[in-house]
Amino acid sequence: MPKTALLTPVYNPGIFGPGHSALVIGPKVYSFGDNGGWSVMASKTYMQNNRRRSVLVQHLDGNKVDGDAMFRYVEGSVNDNAWYVWNGLCSHQAAYAIDAATTETFDPVGFNTPYAVAATVAEKKYETDRYLVLATGPKSEIESLKDLMHTVAKYPHAPVGQPKFFEWQI
Repeated sequence: MPKTALLTPVYNPGIFGPGHSALVIGPKVYSFGDNGGWSVMASKTYMQNNRRRSVLVQHLDGNKVDGDAMFRYVEGSVNDNAWYVWNGLCSHQAAYAIDAATTETFDPVGFNTPYAVAATVAEKKYETDRYLVLATGPKSEIESLKDLMHTVAKYPHAPVGQPKFFEWQI
């Protein structure tokens, strides 16, 4: 069974917004949105592409969240070429994938932000590890301060760390 994690990049670069939800399944990240359906890439590539914003990482408990079931849900959606006319559904798709991988209900009804999905993962005790990967890369001091303040305010109990999922396998 592959290891899994929920990634919550904080805010949307250049605009106001609630951030994003993406899933790590084994060595790959599955990210839904931007009017293009699913984007699948190596986890290192995803983190490099998102280096300008901090990312909350929540490793999911394999005893509560079945990595094989999550993979089947996401792969089925990818193979169906699912996409929507508007974006903002990344958190819904992440919640649906987690719901498909659990024995209890992870109710995605009403979730409209990545923060709600991340908070529910924590409340249901689905996480085995939680940490923040802080933003790097070229940013102004104002952007850096805004990102840090936003991140600390949203996730005060998440220690700072580096990605631990680059070597995961399917």
